[in-house]
Amino acid sequence: MRNSILIAAASIACVCLIIGCSDKGENVISGNGVITYISLEGCWGIMMDDGMHYTVYNLPESFRHEGLRVRITANRIEPAAFYCQVGPFIEIIDIRLI
Repeated sequence: MRNSILIAAASIACVCLIIGCSDKGENVISGNGVITYISLEGCWGIMMDDGMHYTVYNLPESFRHEGLRVRITANRIEPAAFYCQVGPFIEIIDIRLI
């Protein structure tokens, strides 16, 4: 039983290190922006109204259209390996057209 608990705790810690877990919500961002496509690297991003550009890790297929105005809530993450980086990585929690 003790070994199972230790294994579970170690697994959770590894996942948090890989995707950048935060229990304080300090990595949550939200705001309005425009969907961008980086053709050289073949990945999607969001240029926020405040000028910050993020690389989107999990943009839903229905939002993969350059120039769409959206409102997002997302977590900043640090994936273990990803081929594209035009800004900090985010993982979408909620996205809506505006």
